[in-house]
Amino acid sequence: MAAFLIMTHKEQEEYKTYESILAVAEDPEEIIKRRNAAKEEIEELNNEHKLNFEEQSEATVFWIKGNRALEGHGESININRALKYYTEAAEQGLPEAYWSLGKLYEEGLGVKENEKLAAKKYKEGAEKGDPKCLFALGRIAEEEANKSLSGKVDLTEAVRNYRAAADKGSAAAKAKLGGWIEEKIIPDERATDPITYYKEAAKANDGLAFNQLGRYYYKLGEYKSAIENFQQSKSLNCINSLTNLALCYEEGTGVIKDKNTAMEYHEQAANQRHIPSMLSLAHILKQYGKHKEASMWYRQAIIENVKTSEAYLGLAELYLSGKGVERSIELAFKNFSKAGEYGNGEGYKRCGDIVMEKSMSKAIKYYKKAVKLDNTEAMLLLGEIYEKSTEPDIGIAINYYDKAYTNGNPYGGIAKAMILLERKTKADRESAEKIISDVMENNPNDGRLREYIESIGVFNLMKSTF
Repeated sequence: MAAFLIMTHKEQEEYKTYESILAVAEDPEEIIKRRNAAKEEIEELNNEHKLNFEEQSEATVFWIKGNRALEGHGESININRALKYYTEAAEQGLPEAYWSLGKLYEEGLGVKENEKLAAKKYKEGAEKGDPKCLFALGRIAEEEANKSLSGKVDLTEAVRNYRAAADKGSAAAKAKLGGWIEEKIIPDERATDPITYYKEAAKANDGLAFNQLGRYYYKLGEYKSAIENFQQSKSLNCINSLTNLALCYEEGTGVIKDKNTAMEYHEQAANQRHIPSMLSLAHILKQYGKHKEASMWYRQAIIENVKTSEAYLGLAELYLSGKGVERSIELAFKNFSKAGEYGNGEGYKRCGDIVMEKSMSKAIKYYKKAVKLDNTEAMLLLGEIYEKSTEPDIGIAINYYDKAYTNGNPYGGIAKAMILLERKTKADRESAEKIISDVMENNPNDGRLREYIESIGVFNLMKSTF
């Protein structure tokens, strides 16, 4: 059992049985699926070469023989023979062979899984201009960047490799870059419209490209086209399309609203080890009152990636409420703390909430940790503590309120304005008036915010002050 899961002794016993059902990595059927997926990618490369050995270089012949050994073409599958042929082809400088070797080591297909050796093979192939190796290096760099606990993701290396792969014709790289440009994750240095990337990639029957086209049309409100592209993406085995189709059925966008169909799509993706779908499925199960099943999917998400902070938050909420699990404030606290440890400020903020009754100093400690992760609720709470404590420090309070406001929380601006209005100096009054005006202008449809402003008497205080 995964040692990093935080649960009671009783749950540990229950989970041993459940874990045997969800032991995805050891499931023989899952291994076969992974092997088949790798074979499909290899078949794509195989189709790019004639199978008349007499017309091929010696390196290419070795590589094709490796593919046949891996596929069991005309005989049983022989991983050792495939490894031998790929190695021979790579030693003779065939770029595709490096990708094949990297895939074997990364997926642990017939060999011991070795990510470092896989990356080394991808790098060697990339140096020879292989687009699949370049894309693999981009993906690895992206995964490493997303592991950053600082909250700042540096995608420079990933972008460099994806661009190089796209320039070599990689449809997957084009789809990836188009998505990042559309989401403004990276600047559009080449003035290329995202949809141009998507359509170029879709011509090569790339599942991710059709998924991205679906998202693009969805944002434009062209839901029929969005659904068509999601379905095409699904037919090409793109897991992300399952999640997007699920969301469409959840919301009834472009299709008739159907929660059961949505759940089926989420479950299909979750069973393919797609963490966002595991989390979405857990959230839906919670809405249906199936809290125990939800807790299992949160745990499975953690097994897939120990740093899945949202899964720790979900489990912590369940322990706090005692729904689906035995109620435990201690385990709720530990799971909230784990969420914070893996970069989610809400986790540390909730730790502060739990310890507040017993120790304000400890609560402040956790709120400050949450602030470092840009949690604006923690900023507001610290502002309130410093403003209303027995020994107030209004300067520090204003700093926290202002920090919350500049990080997008309008309530921080309101709190700061209230303090400035009470000072009644001309400069403070003008600053407060500007803040209130900006808050109202930037949130014209937020009725709840306006009700709050009216309830604390901001407008009356402004009238009496001015």
